[in-house]
Amino acid sequence: MEKSKVYNTSLDLLAKILTFTILGIIGIVIVYYFRFKSESSLIGLWILVPVTLLSYAFSPKHYCINEGKLLIVNHLNKRNIDLKEIKSVQILNKSILAASIRTFGVGGLFGYFGRFNNYTLGSMTWYVSNRKNVVLLQLNDKTKIVLSPDNKEEFYNDLSKLIIA
Repeated sequence: MEKSKVYNTSLDLLAKILTFTILGIIGIVIVYYFRFKSESSLIGLWILVPVTLLSYAFSPKHYCINEGKLLIVNHLNKRNIDLKEIKSVQILNKSILAASIRTFGVGGLFGYFGRFNNYTLGSMTWYVSNRKNVVLLQLNDKTKIVLSPDNKEEFYNDLSKLIIA
């Protein structure tokens, strides 16, 4: 495997629908504000715009394996995980995550990310944009991280080889 490899992640249908719906609502509220100078629409914009911008900033952009580290990259920063800290990696069935509850995070606007809880898996951190392509990482400190690379099999195979080595 080359020195650095990027794994893209793209939105599933529900995330696309939610994202475009919210963006459409913002557009309608902007037009309404300039048309009618409504204070209530201005208040709506003060809420919708920052929430949307923050959601975009923290949404997963891609994942990268580079020089002994897994990088989880969003539009604002990146999280570095040393490959030595990864205890296991497994591909999850979408149905396992279906009963997950968002405890602090985003559930569809530009993806699914933040803290989630699941009866089977317990507490975990998601950096997901497509719930069909989910991969679970378990770290040595018992932290669970869920990712969604577009090619989950390739990501799983590449990462499995590196954490065993």
